[in-house]
Amino acid sequence: MDFKRIEIIFLCAFLTLNIFLLTTFKQGNGKDAQRQMNSQSTIESRLKKDKITYQQDFSERKHGGYYLSGETTYFKKDNETLDVKVGESGPGKLPVSDDPKKDIEIFLKNNNRVTNFEDYQYYLKAASTPERKIMAQGFEEVPFFDETAMLEMEVTEADKSYHSFGKFTQSHIDNIEPLREKQEAVSEKEAIETLYIANKIPYEGKIKETLLGYSKIFTVRGKNVYIPTWFVWLEDEKKNSRVERVNAFANTVFTANISDVKESE
Repeated sequence: MDFKRIEIIFLCAFLTLNIFLLTTFKQGNGKDAQRQMNSQSTIESRLKKDKITYQQDFSERKHGGYYLSGETTYFKKDNETLDVKVGESGPGKLPVSDDPKKDIEIFLKNNNRVTNFEDYQYYLKAASTPERKIMAQGFEEVPFFDETAMLEMEVTEADKSYHSFGKFTQSHIDNIEPLREKQEAVSEKEAIETLYIANKIPYEGKIKETLLGYSKIFTVRGKNVYIPTWFVWLEDEKKNSRVERVNAFANTVFTANISDVKESE
């Protein structure tokens, strides 16, 4: 790829990113009045009034993060090129401990079927289930929670003493780098307030889990662009679950679909 082509790619990424920032800035301004109207009461008291339960106090810690770019890793299978690899983890049993992350890391080190296994450093507890364990890539202690950078492993528990891993699904990104300087992200508490104001938390519902992670916002010329995002697992009074996302820079609820910026002919 020559220098002019690289220059065009980054120009497209820059323009697309700024359009995204302008949109989220306008959305954020639209919520300012609502925040001021509700400033007299705490989020905890409002949740209690609406009979919304949660497990622990919400953190007010301000995290840092980046706009990141990354390239999809393509796996080879016979004569095919795949962006998602599906395979069998192979035989073997692993004793169960109180640390699922450690269990999986030990298994991966002893199994060569997962490509770049050492890059999956984060166990996504909130997204995992007894039947499915999820590991993810990360950047500076913040995981990716995105279908482009995850390892999902099927688990068969023959009994409570060991795991037997079955099929796995793997996606991976490479050449991860910041597009801008590090910025401050909103706290967990601010993200919950934003969801409450936007009427995204159901009455008599439950806030089950939260996670700060990177999610993809668009793709330009083969490069994915990611942003810090608060993921919040919610459950309504009928036990129906869903996940809401909050832009951790703009403090706005995600509503737009991910877009691809195509290269012109």
